[in-house]
Amino acid sequence: MAGERQDRRTTFACFRIALTDQARLEQPQLLKAFAREAVWRHLALQTLLSVLSSLLDIAGLGLAVSLLLNS
Repeated sequence: MAGERQDRRTTFACFRIALTDQARLEQPQLLKAFAREAVWRHLALQTLLSVLSSLLDIAGLGLAVSLLLNS
């Protein structure tokens, strides 16, 4: 009994999936592989659009402040 290895499991209530310690360690690697294989173009596009949106927000705020200060 002292030499036996315990099987630790984490259960997620919403999915009812039991993950062993090894599976929990492999999750980030699997997510990276998925991102590389399946959706890297989509992720790049979403990132680009997000950055563009942020830049437009900043430019719009700058324009609004300059217009308010000049009036």
